[in-house]
Amino acid sequence: MEIYENDIDVHDECLDADDMDTEDVSIEGAGFFCKDEASAYEEKWRSVFRQSEAAAIYMDITLTNNNYQIKGWEGDIALKLHNTDDEEIEEQTIHASMEASDDESTYSTCFEALAHKPGKYYVTVCIDDKEARGPDFYIVDMPDDYGKCFTLEDFSFYRRNEGEAQTDYRKNTLTGFNIDKLAAIDAFFLARNKLDAAWPAEFIVSVFDQRGMLIQERTWHNGEPIEGGDKNQFHFFAKFGDEKQSFWRKGNYRVEVVFMNELIIEAPFVIGDKDIETPFNPVSVQPRRLHGGKQVLSASTMNINGMEEINGMIGLTQLKKELKRYVDKVKYNEARKQAGYAVKPIALHSVYLGNPGTGKTTVARLMGKVFHDLGLLTKGHVVIEERNSLTGKFYGSEEEKTNQAIERAQGGVLFIDEAYSLLVKDDPKDPGRRIMETLLTTLSDETNRDICIILAGYPNPMIDMLNENPGMKSRLPNVYHFDDYSVDELMQIADTYLETNQYVMTAEAHATLRLTVEKACSHRDSKFGNGRYIITLLENRIIPNLASRLVAAGNMDETAQTGRLILIEKEDVDNTETETKDADYFKQKKHIGYKFRSSSHA
Repeated sequence: MEIYENDIDVHDECLDADDMDTEDVSIEGAGFFCKDEASAYEEKWRSVFRQSEAAAIYMDITLTNNNYQIKGWEGDIALKLHNTDDEEIEEQTIHASMEASDDESTYSTCFEALAHKPGKYYVTVCIDDKEARGPDFYIVDMPDDYGKCFTLEDFSFYRRNEGEAQTDYRKNTLTGFNIDKLAAIDAFFLARNKLDAAWPAEFIVSVFDQRGMLIQERTWHNGEPIEGGDKNQFHFFAKFGDEKQSFWRKGNYRVEVVFMNELIIEAPFVIGDKDIETPFNPVSVQPRRLHGGKQVLSASTMNINGMEEINGMIGLTQLKKELKRYVDKVKYNEARKQAGYAVKPIALHSVYLGNPGTGKTTVARLMGKVFHDLGLLTKGHVVIEERNSLTGKFYGSEEEKTNQAIERAQGGVLFIDEAYSLLVKDDPKDPGRRIMETLLTTLSDETNRDICIILAGYPNPMIDMLNENPGMKSRLPNVYHFDDYSVDELMQIADTYLETNQYVMTAEAHATLRLTVEKACSHRDSKFGNGRYIITLLENRIIPNLASRLVAAGNMDETAQTGRLILIEKEDVDNTETETKDADYFKQKKHIGYKFRSSSHA
């Protein structure tokens, strides 16, 4: 079943605005939303809600002043909620007023008089004795996890050149586009239903530029409910661009797909000098920040010793020495304080420098516990952010989002990953600069000792960013270096993974794996995956090879009884690609936003 495109935003649908024009005001738009504190994603106007989130449905209504700059208006807006049987079940009245200088104003109310049952609802709007039917919304009984509602089978990009009436979907899918003659980019979404009953669907699809600014947004919902049964597929196409080549600029972009206020797809693409063909990979469109802006690790729930955990990690010799010196200084200062000597407050704010997969995020998660146990932070929780989670739709919103992140991290750690992306040297209006200015305010506040800000990223870009901002550099005195893993350390990570996940590797297979790792390390560059490399090699190459070999051999029951179900043979490792192809593979996946599975070493 195809999901058809709306010509208007979901919040304007079914609103008979022409019938509501009065002498003084007109309705510009109306929409519904719910306040979900657990959601990591920005609230949007919607028309479909789960029953579990529908205890309170909020409604916005925007009025336009028909006498702008001439006179104001004051009156009541009556909003009547009806169910599918046209029964009025709740009424809310908003007393509204507009000054002559107000072009338009938005007012809000909440429907919560009774528990909303699954079904279709609509609102009638009454202003100055005029009444019109407002927008519809649906409440559905479905699981909170979208993975129990449908399975994503495809999400791909196609190009449409200037002058082409339709997109040719027989061509290969792309993640890179030659800007020459590029007019539009079509995103294709295909999923398979997993629910037995029919249900209305709604997807919000947005495209952002490399600064995190919203370029275009589309809302799709199906004209009729999706049929129940796991044999039913549904799909839609999202077209971005105004079909003119001038719409696009060279650079990095990303498309986000939101379902029920949950970010389910984050798919990057680049516009440059050539097309880049890339087949669909479900892992490559997984959101890189499933809980960006809301990802919090509480120190009070961690029944561990933070420094023991860090010291137990494989490798990171230099980091462990640097952290020990820091902890020793904290303990020394405490001894001086107890003895009555003067003690200068110790600095918490830090910089983490390291290549991909060297454990920066893992250590940051533990440092909140370390600082809490040392008495340096009252809570010790860790809030994880990145550029994308600190920028919003509009210029200026990044300051508010950054302050909100700082507020959430008060008493704990604010960890900003890939912090070098905050600096775009050639763009003085880039929102990343405002984020850095907002962070600098907190970094400079000597009275606020109950927060630790950690900026992390690859060494060279981070050093460039700090050199461009000497004020920030001076307020981040603790610089920690995360070394690349050696061959021996990568093999230790592999051995730990195999033991933890109940696999056994023959001596020949182990020797072959070491040769593969040695070859990869001999050609490593700044984008080499380190811990992620070895884990991904095991999970995405070697173990699938084992599975295919055993399935082809047949008689899995006998295989399990003989213990060969968990035994990795030499041929399973031999079938992995060469180092050169591996290096290209990881560079490409990094380029298109490939999200490696995390581990305690990555």
